[in-house]
Amino acid sequence: MSVIHISSRIAKRKKDIAFNKFYSKQQDSMFQDSQALEILEELYVQHPNAVCLPMYNQKVKLLDQYGLITKASSQAIVDMSDPAFPYILQPIAEDRLKKMHSTIRMHFFVVKLTLACPARVEFCMRCACYAIARRRFF
Repeated sequence: MSVIHISSRIAKRKKDIAFNKFYSKQQDSMFQDSQALEILEELYVQHPNAVCLPMYNQKVKLLDQYGLITKASSQAIVDMSDPAFPYILQPIAEDRLKKMHSTIRMHFFVVKLTLACPARVEFCMRCACYAIARRRFF
């Protein structure tokens, strides 16, 4: 292989790494945006069914651009004054939402046990861990 070929492969690899880092950062920012998260939650509740979303909404376009949602079909009958298109949730967004919901449930469970237990908070954290482990294995 020539030196030029090797250097071009290294440059391409660096660009790919930078792009993947940027892409992941943009996906994370969509989960921090309240309007985008509201759209994702609506799709998560209706999953696996498609949800009609406004076609010209900026958040919908960004969610589609960053690979968190996708159009369910290539054609749809729409009202031209306010077009809405069916979208579905991508697996990467579904997994992130599942993790978010399980973390919220687990946190709620720990707080509930902490409030119910008369002992210190450290002891309650141990009780919560034990209770969560019992739920998983029994």
